[in-house]
Amino acid sequence: MAERELLAAWRRQRRSLLLYADLDYLTRDNDSFGHDGGDRMLVDAAQVLKGVFRSGDVAARLGGDELAITTAANSCCSA
Repeated sequence: MAERELLAAWRRQRRSLLLYADLDYLTRDNDSFGHDGGDRMLVDAAQVLKGVFRSGDVAARLGGDELAITTAANSCCSA
């Protein structure tokens, strides 16, 4: 999905952002509290991302405790 979003931004000649996030201690807490506890932490993280990013942005779990987010840069994000 991220590749598709980045290609679409390139075709539209728009800037886009690719963000990487690592959820500290998720693996440790998953081992301590079980998979249900780890799943609840992932749901909580998803809710935070949903509140921060726009509906058209894409957030995906890469695996384990790693997430990637693609978003189109707007005028406030000039380089």
